[in-house]
Amino acid sequence: MSSQTVRMTRLVIVGLVSLVFLARCGRSGSTSPPPPPAASKLAFGWNQPSITAAGHAITPAVSVWVLNAQGYTVTSGSVSITVAIGTNPAGGTLSGTTTVAAVGGVAIFSNLSIDTPGLGYTLTAYADGLNSATSTAFTVASNSTAPVATVTVTPAYTDVEAGTQVTLTATTFDAAGNMLARTVTWASSDPRVMALLYSSDSYSSGTLCGLTDGSATITATSEGKSGTAVVTVGGHSSIECCEFGC
Repeated sequence: MSSQTVRMTRLVIVGLVSLVFLARCGRSGSTSPPPPPAASKLAFGWNQPSITAAGHAITPAVSVWVLNAQGYTVTSGSVSITVAIGTNPAGGTLSGTTTVAAVGGVAIFSNLSIDTPGLGYTLTAYADGLNSATSTAFTVASNSTAPVATVTVTPAYTDVEAGTQVTLTATTFDAAGNMLARTVTWASSDPRVMALLYSSDSYSSGTLCGLTDGSATITATSEGKSGTAVVTVGGHSSIECCEFGC
């Protein structure tokens, strides 16, 4: 092998070694993970109010989450969130602590109340630099102490595919027709067809899961008075599909 060939071979080897060294240095300099996506929007928690009594704390407590553009909770930093009435069907006034700093990406508003009964109130959450959020609609009921006279369940009739959740709403009234905020219990005439999934909202909301072909009568009861709805299910599935998707 000529001396020129030897020199060229050495140069190639030195060059390859240099490239490997630079590549390793580059990797070692980028071991830190990229910063998490910045907060971009707000969202109300999944357990939102459906019926609450006028002048009483909204139940369950209102929660607002700080999310990034991908919908993940942003737990770092401190964001002050303000809640106000969005849709105001009866001219109600919101009371309580309306501005709360998020902790771990969540702000809890534990003492909000609205003073005037009405159907279809919403809340809106704001924070500087973030997209606002609007809650689901809810009812502010009369705080009458009169007994329950009637219970109405809506929708009265509905069709669902098996493996699908359906949420029914029960509204309680006194003899004068005032909406009441009272505890409701739920039952299905055939849990093999339509099974109760959640009823954590003690006022009015019952979430059920369609399991197999057939119909079931869903009953909501309060103070000995009941209202019903009929749900018809098509197909076959499981409660796990309702909860986690299939």
